[in-house]
Amino acid sequence: MARKSRLIVGIFALLALALGACNEVLGIEQATLDETGGRSGNGSAGSGSMQPAPPRSCPSEASSSCSTCVQSACPITTVNACLTNASCRKTLDAYNTQLGATCNGRQGVAYEETLLQPNSPVDPCFGSCKNSCSDSPVLSTCEIYCGCMGSNCGKKFASQADCVNKCIALGRPDLASCRWSHCELVAMFPSENHCDHAVGIGTCADNATLAHPKDCTKSYLGFACVKDADCCSGHCDSQKRSCVEK
Repeated sequence: MARKSRLIVGIFALLALALGACNEVLGIEQATLDETGGRSGNGSAGSGSMQPAPPRSCPSEASSSCSTCVQSACPITTVNACLTNASCRKTLDAYNTQLGATCNGRQGVAYEETLLQPNSPVDPCFGSCKNSCSDSPVLSTCEIYCGCMGSNCGKKFASQADCVNKCIALGRPDLASCRWSHCELVAMFPSENHCDHAVGIGTCADNATLAHPKDCTKSYLGFACVKDADCCSGHCDSQKRSCVEK
């Protein structure tokens, strides 16, 4: 029996030698057990390794999970109080601007940097929605715009809902942003016709072409400003109260 076992072992040894010789002749590397989780021996990623996923798009409207969280965490009176407060509106817009069109992995940081700072005009109740809203506007540009219109140009729309519906129908977040910027100037310059501008009369018209700086959500043309810092281009024409290119 022992002799038979030694014979079997010997046969397998010869087969192994033969296989090794064939691999050497053909230039094929002998397969070995991979204990590195798919990495090659030098630690670099193999051809089958996962590549980083491309940046995904951030929505221009609040996601359903964000809206659900805000409705649960914040009374409607608190949300409305924010929409009727210029500083709160601008803070929400600053967060939307940081998000931009692409989610870049900084959403949670952006949420903290804009909405959750000490003395922020945004109510602390929004803080509990960081996870749900960190890749979504908390309130859309149309909602922010219509909050301003209700406060500064109340006669332009039949109701807040009417304003939001007409804003959404534009299908142009850039126009909504342009019109909102003029609405915010009404309180500072009541003698000027910014309420007309805020509904697309004279500027920010339905068919307006708004040029955009690279990596910037605010347009050069039509976006109202008071100081250079109001413009992504860093230049405000103080006479026209409009952002201009560098």
